[in-house]
Amino acid sequence: MNVLVFGATGLVGRALCRRLLADGHRVIAWVRSPDAARTSLGAEVELVDAGGGDAALQAALGRVDAIINLAGESVLQRWNDAGRRAIEDSRVGLNQRIAAALQPLARRPGVWVQASAIGYFGDRGDEVLDESSSRGDGYLAELCERWEASAQAASPLGVRVACVRIGVVLAADGGALAQMLPTARLGLGAALGSGRQWLAWIHLEDLVGLLCFALTDGRCEGVLVGTAPAPVVQHAFAQALGRALHRPVWPRWMGVPGFALRAGLGEAASAVLGSQRAMPARALALGFRFRFPDVDAALADLLK
Repeated sequence: MNVLVFGATGLVGRALCRRLLADGHRVIAWVRSPDAARTSLGAEVELVDAGGGDAALQAALGRVDAIINLAGESVLQRWNDAGRRAIEDSRVGLNQRIAAALQPLARRPGVWVQASAIGYFGDRGDEVLDESSSRGDGYLAELCERWEASAQAASPLGVRVACVRIGVVLAADGGALAQMLPTARLGLGAALGSGRQWLAWIHLEDLVGLLCFALTDGRCEGVLVGTAPAPVVQHAFAQALGRALHRPVWPRWMGVPGFALRAGLGEAASAVLGSQRAMPARALALGFRFRFPDVDAALADLLK
């Protein structure tokens, strides 16, 4: 299968490209900096320069069998006008460009796997959430709804669209875990905010596996929750990380206070202080098997 990947140079994108190549697919990456992308992706991945504009995008779409879109500016930035514009353009705006470029094609990709986020659910406390749960409140929830809808616009064109709502991705070489490790290794690990909010996480290898599952299994259409089946509260995660490192952890009441995060990030602090007890009900029902279903196993693998 010829697969066009957006966001290929990110943490998840690099791992996904390696897996796609190992599975025998041909990988084409839509990139803003071909020289930098060549360094991070290697010689086997074909590169298409995003600087070529919509003509280059349409040409690339016309010769592939599938799209996987992981692109998106970080939401952990100030949500001022400029920040929101960058966040939305890199998600909704890009998807609108892709959908528009698909419209006139005589031969279109058969499947579009689209990254989304569990921010769709908003801050829901202890409520158990899955694909059947309603949208929550707040900027991230509204953004995710528009993000998914902009990809689903390709469905009337005969493209199977699967939106994967991703949780916190655990990886050995980047992402949230890399930011936690320096203090945790010093025995200063602590929860964020109250420590009672739920953290829906997923091991990078399982996320890549789920994206490939959505790519190749025709039953995957609509929404899939991309989290491990055993979410934990923030303080329990801090304790699990302490166990993996054989280091102490601060008591829950001594965690990083929410007001400090809000002072640094403003509204964007809700992305780390919100509670989403999300479960991958559809993935499990469809037979997807997680290699790392619990947090202790995941951390043991990543920190070995």
